Amino acid sequence: MSTYIRSRLAPAAVTAAALSAPLALHAQQAAAPTDGQGAPLPAVTVKAAADAASPVKTDRLDSPKFTQPLVDTPQTITVVNKETLQQQGAATLMDALRNIPGITMQLGEGGRTNVGDAFFLRGFAAESNVFQDGVRDLGPVVRDVFNLEQVEIVKGPAGADNGRGATGGYVNLVSKKPQAEDFVAGSVSVGSASAARATADLNRTLGEGVALRVNAMASDADVPGRDEVHLQSQGLATALTLGLGTPTRFTVQTQHVRQRNTPDGGVTTIGLDGYYDSDFDTGAAAGVTPAPADPSNFYGSTADHEDSDADMLTVRIEHDFGKSAKLVNTARLGRATVDRVLTSVNGVIAASTDPSTWTVERRRHSNLQSNTILANQTALQAELKTGRLRHSLAGGVEFSHERQNVTTLAVPGATSNTIPASPVYAPDPTASAGDAPVANGAYQHGRVTTAAAYLFDTIKLNPQWQLLAGLRHEHYGAETDRVDLVSNVLTPHALSQRGDITSWKLGVVYKPAANGSIYLAYADATTPPGGNTLTLTTDSVSASSADRAGLKPQRSQNLELGTKWELLNGQLALTATAYQSSNRNETIEVSDGIYSQDGERRVRGLELGIVGQITPAWQLSGGLATMDSEVVEGSFEGTNAAGAPSRWTPKLAVTAWTSYRVNDRLTVGGGARYLGKQQRVTDPAADLSTQNMPAIPAYWVADAMASYAVHKNVTLQLNVQNLFDKAYIATLNNNGNRYQPGAPRTFTLMANLLF
Repeated sequence: MSTYIRSRLAPAAVTAAALSAPLALHAQQAAAPTDGQGAPLPAVTVKAAADAASPVKTDRLDSPKFTQPLVDTPQTITVVNKETLQQQGAATLMDALRNIPGITMQLGEGGRTNVGDAFFLRGFAAESNVFQDGVRDLGPVVRDVFNLEQVEIVKGPAGADNGRGATGGYVNLVSKKPQAEDFVAGSVSVGSASAARATADLNRTLGEGVALRVNAMASDADVPGRDEVHLQSQGLATALTLGLGTPTRFTVQTQHVRQRNTPDGGVTTIGLDGYYDSDFDTGAAAGVTPAPADPSNFYGSTADHEDSDADMLTVRIEHDFGKSAKLVNTARLGRATVDRVLTSVNGVIAASTDPSTWTVERRRHSNLQSNTILANQTALQAELKTGRLRHSLAGGVEFSHERQNVTTLAVPGATSNTIPASPVYAPDPTASAGDAPVANGAYQHGRVTTAAAYLFDTIKLNPQWQLLAGLRHEHYGAETDRVDLVSNVLTPHALSQRGDITSWKLGVVYKPAANGSIYLAYADATTPPGGNTLTLTTDSVSASSADRAGLKPQRSQNLELGTKWELLNGQLALTATAYQSSNRNETIEVSDGIYSQDGERRVRGLELGIVGQITPAWQLSGGLATMDSEVVEGSFEGTNAAGAPSRWTPKLAVTAWTSYRVNDRLTVGGGARYLGKQQRVTDPAADLSTQNMPAIPAYWVADAMASYAVHKNVTLQLNVQNLFDKAYIATLNNNGNRYQPGAPRTFTLMANLLF
């Protein structure tokens, strides 16, 4: 282990010692009192005011692959449950992930601008590693939380958990399931930007062991601070369980989401701190300092649209073999379709010193895409003993077939889909944007099929020591049929790649006390070409794409040392972790037009977390993450040169949220998020004075909440986002020409109902 990583791991060990020392001292002191004649006095137990579990703290993951409580699981895991989502007024997955330090949101490029849930996790793209109830989710869609019980974020490579995947980790969405008690819950809210939203959650028992749960959502809103951008969605989810409360349970779940949105192509970055364009340096507008464009400006067209449909059918069978074993089979059929036409802005053209003549380039992008998944997973949990050792086993087999069909659309006669430019300071969305994109005969059809088997074993050697070992072997096949339009000639290609992946993880857990652990863990993951995108792009040896057929899979590793503690009678959880994640076999340019797979990228850092309640009235959650990223082996020049940091990876991120119940009716709360500077220009040799928007500046954003129970069944809740109306850049595209402004101060008034 290098000197650097030892120095980074040391603080976690110090934290573990600091946390365990007072507990050990307390144990010694507790054993000391006697009755004056040497006999020990009877033990006195002091309990917290409330023994009920903290409503914002989750002790276990939903996945059958995890057999131990979180405090004994040797991995960095954060759970955002429905109570936290409700307090913060979260509506989308991106709202939920803002609670997690180490996650950064992305704008995307071209037709992917502001499309779907795009984010980085510990410095690596993770948008393709979203799962729902343990099955890979699909499609570039915006996910709503109306049918979620909790959001589980697992950090670090986790190939043993899910097979092929990204380096940073993955997100698992846990759906709401039928319960044994009848209830009706829901919410109605109105807010800034003409926002209106309603949700309903109905659970009914229909007979002995039979329960039905229905969740519904409807939302209609403009986007705060943005002209013309509009979001409209409806969702319906049903779940029927037979055998509830018995050893054998059968559940059928459906979920349907419809979205009809006006997509957002971003705002030109002209005039912002860090903006640079040679037109204002040595060109026609030399000497002029341009003013920023109004962040509400919409440079798209009223003809832009984004229509997406997502449908899912899941069948789950569970059987308990006494108290020592459980079998779960999950079958899923899902389909998501997207029909999108989006206008994005590019560079500014300043042909004179008169701002009224300045224009901004625009491009029309389109996406006509469908994604389908057919999957079956069988998982077995079992507890057994071999001699003096206790084993908690989790094993299973998984099969999946995923398809992605993309129809290529293009603006007739346009170069790179370029359309008429727009005035910089006075865009007109009703002005002609030229012809709409149409199908040109090109397409790409991708398929990825996997078959896998895995086995995890947590071995309890004694009350203080546990070992975790996990192994997964997976066979995958990726195939792509594509037709490219080159010089008005349609050219077909057939690409394929097959192979085997073996992933593993190993952890050792030491428990200095029943309520705490110190662990050291290693895990890896493998991403073959097409593994995330479902598409092999080319077989040309001169192409840099990581999805080029014939390339070796990328391999990532994660080493971490951490400690976890449950305090205050289990009401409060504290975590501290030092980690190192690396990704190898990245494609780098070794000379002009010549590429090799010798690239390696690494991220090192520390993470601290807290969640639970200090008193029955005072709840809090928060975290801190540092990320020191570096290209260890890189291209001979440019963004991926050796020594360069990773894009969009801040050195520090902090999140915090707290709430306090003043009395039986009134609860107040609030929080803050800090995100450090995110570099766009990472080339160590670049002259930043002539680079456009070299970074997203660091920013703080504060939020507040208050709720008041006006009736035993009705609670009014007011949320204020961006309490101090901070102006900031939320996301920036790769060339720095457009950005997404952070939402201004917004208000949401909600009525929460429970019967």
